[in-house]
Amino acid sequence: ARFALACPALPTCGLALHEAERVREPLVLQFEALLAKYGRADRSISLRITGCPNGCARTYTGDIGLVGRMPGHYALYVGGDFEGTRLSFRLLDRVPDAKLIPSFEPLVAAWAEQGRDHEGFGDFCDRLGRDRLLALIDHAAQAA
Repeated sequence: ARFALACPALPTCGLALHEAERVREPLVLQFEALLAKYGRADRSISLRITGCPNGCARTYTGDIGLVGRMPGHYALYVGGDFEGTRLSFRLLDRVPDAKLIPSFEPLVAAWAEQGRDHEGFGDFCDRLGRDRLLALIDHAAQAA
């Protein structure tokens, strides 16, 4: 949880389209459970959440960025790095809240299986690229 940033978003920011600060802890707990499920609980991942595309919590540079696009939906960004020195890329847009963790599960599973030694999640996503990551998500959705 200490590597998660969120902007204030709703109800204090007039630009916010979705929650950020108030959903940070529940999302962190879900991500931590997902990491533990795949044996990655010891890895550090930067999670950045903003309620609008302005990116006040630096969502475009973390391992994972969730950008509020409309009420109940986020855009998912991956491929940044833990240090915040590389820009991420948009993987999915307008993902309903209930599908956030299921969207990440095939990515975390692949990282656990195919990730290189000491390779961060954002580094893994950057190496695979958008098309291969989308194929992982599509394959998991078809198998479900």
